[in-house]
Amino acid sequence: MGILTKTDVKQIIETAHNVDLSDKSRKRHIVYLRFIYFKICREMFPGASLDSIGKSVNRNHATVIHALRNFDYVCIADADFVANYNKTKKMIEDEKNKLQIILENSKKVYGILNVKKIHPHLLRYAKKPLRKILNKGR
Repeated sequence: MGILTKTDVKQIIETAHNVDLSDKSRKRHIVYLRFIYFKICREMFPGASLDSIGKSVNRNHATVIHALRNFDYVCIADADFVANYNKTKKMIEDEKNKLQIILENSKKVYGILNVKKIHPHLLRYAKKPLRKILNKGR
């Protein structure tokens, strides 16, 4: 599983472009941002169903199919769309890299890099949130 979720991707796009992807608006720039969101979600989360991607922005699976089919045609017709897609994708990759670095640093600090299970007698000395994290493998 990745570091970012569909909700995180949606939030990054919404804050960067100051729009709400869940709006019922059919304005071109909002529709194109949904196209970008659907494309990025399909690339980042290949196991996610079209229905779950669509429901995250109050749309159905058919809207996602339409967006993915027409994505390449819009790329050919609109150079600004391609620039916007590349910029948005770069922002999401940067955010993903930042979170990866934070996760790696926190693992080093807490010393839980490759810990699978801890003996229950040693676990009683750990704080409660740490117990939950470490005992997920049981």
